[in-house]
Amino acid sequence: MKTETTNPAPPEDRPRGTPQKDSKPFGLDLGSMIGDLNLQISISEEDRTTLKSTLTEMTDKMEHRWIVTQRIMVIAIGLAAIGQLTTWALLFV
Repeated sequence: MKTETTNPAPPEDRPRGTPQKDSKPFGLDLGSMIGDLNLQISISEEDRTTLKSTLTEMTDKMEHRWIVTQRIMVIAIGLAAIGQLTTWALLFV
């Protein structure tokens, strides 16, 4: 038995940046999927203070690590500059 094959139509060329027909951004659909979403989280006062203290500790650690990182970057840039100046000095002596 012989089956008939059909060739699909070639893809249509369109300039970049032009929207496709019947297409809309994902964000517009998201609102209709969620609808009116109300979220309320209730935690006890003890848990709230624990959470605040934990977040404060994490913030302090992150800030300290960022300062250390900045100092390491300054030292690395300084050493690179000294190395470059030394190379230039040795080339021209």
